[in-house]
Amino acid sequence: MIVFNIIIVFIYILQSFHVTSTNLSIEAKKEICIAVVESNKCNNTVLREFVCDNCQKECNNKITPDCNEFIGNECKDYYDYCSDVKSLCNVDYMKSFLDKYCPITCNKLESAIEYMSCQKIKDLGMCYDKSNRHIICNSCFTTCGFENSNYCDENILIKSTKECVDKMDCSSYTHLCNVPALKDSLKGVCDKTCNYCDDGTTLSPSTSNKKEKIFTTTHLIDIHRKDMCLSLRD
Repeated sequence: MIVFNIIIVFIYILQSFHVTSTNLSIEAKKEICIAVVESNKCNNTVLREFVCDNCQKECNNKITPDCNEFIGNECKDYYDYCSDVKSLCNVDYMKSFLDKYCPITCNKLESAIEYMSCQKIKDLGMCYDKSNRHIICNSCFTTCGFENSNYCDENILIKSTKECVDKMDCSSYTHLCNVPALKDSLKGVCDKTCNYCDDGTTLSPSTSNKKEKIFTTTHLIDIHRKDMCLSLRD
């Protein structure tokens, strides 16, 4: 285990300085391969790329799945020690690696909306998903058509009001007012245009007694978990 940990640290250091296995001498790569075999780590996910590039002979067909096969078709942590490196999830030189191999431990699915295209967010009716308002306003301002509205103003959703008013130009959203998946998101934003003021549900979505299923990130993760997880590995 000590030898293996030394190998991991060594490879981390190389990666942090953008040094690849091609920069190592044949002797150095051979010594690392021997250590990998002696530590019984030919199938370790962290070392997979290095092992497949340099140690297939030493590992003697013990690499599973085969190096020609893609690893990552399941949405899970692939590194045996993800829990031990959780503190490194947001460290610059480790982030991209851990995003791919430890998405569960590093909570990457919980922020998966950051990895979606703005067009997909718009197509799924998530532009007004208040739980991700900050991310969407900053990343998809134009795609979601926020230019002529004050929806993205910092204080727009802080105030509550009993007045029947729209908080933005809602004229282009009239056809969406009664779509179940979007209704809760439009309440408090397009109350006047959608005539929500008469049904007692205008103050905010939280005042509604209806239990409509809306496209929040949580629902999206449940529906598109596999696609999202794989997107982190592109």
